[in-house]
Order: sequence, then C-alpha cells, then structure tokens
Amino acid sequence: AVENAIKKAGQTMGRGIANIINLLNPQAVIIGGELGNRCSIFCEEAILTAQENIFSLSATKTPILRSNLERESIALGIASEIINSHLAQLT
Repeated sequence: AVENAIKKAGQTMGRGIANIINLLNPQAVIIGGELGNRCSIFCEEAILTAQENIFSLSATKTPILRSNLERESIALGIASEIINSHLAQLT
C-alpha cells in the first residue's frame, strides 16, 4: 500500500515535470527534496511518467536528473542568489 502511494506521488510529479518541460523547455530538470533524495521508486516513476507525457520532439531530449546535493542544496542556492545579486549590481 505504501509503495503504491509513493508510485502514485511519483506519477503526479512526473506529469508536473512534463508540463514544465512542455511549457518552458528547460535545459534540464533536477529532482530533489526528501522523496527525491531518499526514494528511488518515487524518482523512477516521476521520470518515466514525465518522459511518457512530453509531447515536443525536441523536449524529449531534456535530461531529468536526481539531485546528489541533499542538504547542501539549500546553502548552495542561497550562496548562488547572493552572488547573482552582487553581480547584477555591477552591471
């Protein structure tokens, strides 16, 4: 029952990822967070479902990856925003 719930959550995430790819055409999508980092079933279902729901031929090549940053991602994101803010002030 728990495994089915996790798979269903992954499928829902996968449809959301496909929508983002179809609308915004990003260079890549990275799955993170608690489920993304700790539950391979969730990520596998999300990636599979996303790939099945991408309708643009060029977007089918968009990589969907699992984050390997875990807890460091928050600190790196904040540091990136600070650096970008300072660089924007220079231009």
